[in-house]
Amino acid sequence: MNKGKDSIIRICIVSYQGYSLYDPTSNIPFGGTEIQLYLLSKEFGNDKKYDVHVITSNFKKNVPEKKYNNIHIHASLPFKRKRSIRVPIKLFLLLYEINPDIVIQRAFGVPTGICALYALLFKKKFIYSIAHEIDVNGEAEKGLLGKIYKFGFSHANFIVAQHENQIKILERIQKRKCDKIFTIKSGYDITQVKVNTKKYILWVGRAVRWKRPEFFLRLAKYFPKEQFLMIINKSIDLNYWAKIESEAKKIGNLQLIEKVPFKDIGDYFKQGKIFINTSSYEGFPNTFIQALKNETPIISLNVDPDDFLVNNTCGFNCLNNFDEMISKLKKLLNNPEVYRIYSKNSFNYVKKNHDIKKISIKWKKVINYLTKS
Repeated sequence: MNKGKDSIIRICIVSYQGYSLYDPTSNIPFGGTEIQLYLLSKEFGNDKKYDVHVITSNFKKNVPEKKYNNIHIHASLPFKRKRSIRVPIKLFLLLYEINPDIVIQRAFGVPTGICALYALLFKKKFIYSIAHEIDVNGEAEKGLLGKIYKFGFSHANFIVAQHENQIKILERIQKRKCDKIFTIKSGYDITQVKVNTKKYILWVGRAVRWKRPEFFLRLAKYFPKEQFLMIINKSIDLNYWAKIESEAKKIGNLQLIEKVPFKDIGDYFKQGKIFINTSSYEGFPNTFIQALKNETPIISLNVDPDDFLVNNTCGFNCLNNFDEMISKLKKLLNNPEVYRIYSKNSFNYVKKNHDIKKISIKWKKVINYLTKS
């Protein structure tokens, strides 16, 4: 593919559950994967060098193309039918219709294989973005659907890791070396904000089992004099969500909120005294960046990509030890000077490493390189 110097590059981002970010009236749940693709699409959309399209799902059938700022939204994939043969066929036909020069997709699944197939057949370029460690440790490649994902991963023209450990896992566990995998950190709008009075200990995420929200409920019981706030979105496992909601109602110092629009979530992080992460694994949580940009230190039960929390003195990794989590929370609550240091370091780290303006420049370099190769 050889583009002229002033040619417009057509980009298509595949974000299966991202529609609610472009249309807040939608109830389709989204996570960090969708947020990152959304923020990148906005940066690309603000650049006249790019013609930006996003393929996503919707509850309705035959949804017409719509514009969000400078972004074309194709919300035509059927929601809750990810295993249906209709979804990959529809995705392929949409890619053919849009005819992008670059396809970007994140998180393992059948769409990874479909995007790679489109790029191969029509001599386009495909960028795959790693979401979680399971994308690279071999777990995602099991079974027939896993083989489709593996095909897509293996045939991607460029692979973006969120942190160095994802590349190390690929090399160590799968014994695979690849010169087309590079690290580009997650990005966010980073601006210095006036931090109001810190009110509560915060947990934000979806009601999925690997995020282990029950540990946050246990933590609240250990600190009855502190206020705890859990923002937990429903997911496909409604029984699990109902169980967490039921248990939360029994804890007097814990408030549970089911859903907060993305545009309003920052207000809660501003008031967060300490952010708690209880996941068994993550890529690089968006919630980490949201907390750090609001000068909120992090206590993580297990997730600490590239040991950044410890190395930059902006949080703690408890290495799956719940008693250690209790100890670190006491340390931050009872030592104002220690809290001040961790709070200050939090913003300094995220400003240096995760500003979406800087991150998008790295993405654009990759895109421009691929279109000229």
